[in-house]
Formats: sequence, C-alpha cells, structure tokens
Amino acid sequence: MTTPYNCRQVLDELQDWLHREVTPESAAAIEAHLALCAPCRAHTEFERRFQEVLKRATQPEQCPPELRARLIAALRREAGG
Repeated sequence: MTTPYNCRQVLDELQDWLHREVTPESAAAIEAHLALCAPCRAHTEFERRFQEVLKRATQPEQCPPELRARLIAALRREAGG
C-alpha cells in the first residue's frame, strides 16, 4: 500500500512525475492525490501546458519544401550559378 501524498509532496515531485522519472510507488501516490485534489490537478495541467508551449517554442520551424526550393534557386541565380 502506498502512503498518501500531501500537496507539498506532489509539488516537490511534479516535474519528475511529468517526465516519468519517479518510482511506480511515487507515481501511484501522486496520481491518487491528483484524483482527489482539484488545486493540484489545476497546477499540474498548467505545468503540462506550459511545457508543451516551451517545447513548441524551442523547436526550429521547418521551411515548406516549395519555398526552400524557390529560395535556393533565387540564391543560385543571384550568385551567378
């Protein structure tokens, strides 16, 4: 049986839990707490969304293939090649 977690314990381990870096016992305790605690669920959802935004913001944007081909052709023309 897993010992129940309080809000402080959940917040202390939340980032590790979001990255799936906690023991199965800790994961179960966190999930049990989140099932009963609306404020911790809300904070968890905020953290999850924030991490998604950060991930999208740090990914390089991909140039569409058609635009890339046009840019390369224009650069070659300009360079005389």
